[in-house]
Amino acid sequence: MKLAKQLAGDKSAHSSEEAKLRSAVSRAYYAAFHKAQKVVFPDRLPEGFGSHREVIDELQRSDDPSRRQIGVEMNRLQGDRKKADYYDSINNLPRMAQDVLISVEELISNLSRL
Repeated sequence: MKLAKQLAGDKSAHSSEEAKLRSAVSRAYYAAFHKAQKVVFPDRLPEGFGSHREVIDELQRSDDPSRRQIGVEMNRLQGDRKKADYYDSINNLPRMAQDVLISVEELISNLSRL
């Protein structure tokens, strides 16, 4: 809630470092997901529950090894995003956030080359 208030402009709220890191992991994953979604389904966007799984599965089932590897990485990143969003505590969150940001930058670059 602190981060939500800060993002909304409430100057009395001080966001914690943990909230920033969790949000960074989540936002990075969604950046990768939306890029992958546009690459995998250029003419339509899967909607609703299961859309993430649909995109990841489509990548992992591809005949193209590059797409399969991106699917594997997307699956891992989705797991990290779920941890950031739902777990009460995360071991070495700063490292996890750093790793996710690096992975997402590389993944988006790889998606752009498909």
